[in-house]
Amino acid sequence: MVTVKKSLGVEVERPKATSILYLVGGDDFSALHRLEFNEFYHFSVGASVEIFLIHSSGKSETVFLGPKVDKGEKLQLMIPAGTLQGVRSLGDWSLMGTAMCPGFDFDDFQMPTREELIMKYPDLKADITRFTRPMTF
Repeated sequence: MVTVKKSLGVEVERPKATSILYLVGGDDFSALHRLEFNEFYHFSVGASVEIFLIHSSGKSETVFLGPKVDKGEKLQLMIPAGTLQGVRSLGDWSLMGTAMCPGFDFDDFQMPTREELIMKYPDLKADITRFTRPMTF
């Protein structure tokens, strides 16, 4: 464990590092969320993936991870802390990995609702809708 400061200056204990390997594909996706610390993505195998980002400045961008580096795809990507991120496979399946240092903790995870995001970023409604799920009760 390591002691780190969160964005509001609060000191917390976190694992020194964590990593995950996950599969995404078909109609499933990783919905827009933000993390307190940087996250490092790496592409493993399968179809390329689309990563939609909304930076803390409000600027959005789309990055493609995959094996086609000659076509502009990246094999790795560092996503800065506080950046909204959503991921979807461009095919049947994609095997991805992420790592964080300090390590992941659910207390550092935020997933705003579709409605909250559209209110804050109305010009990004189409992309926000693609990378969020409707609220269900």
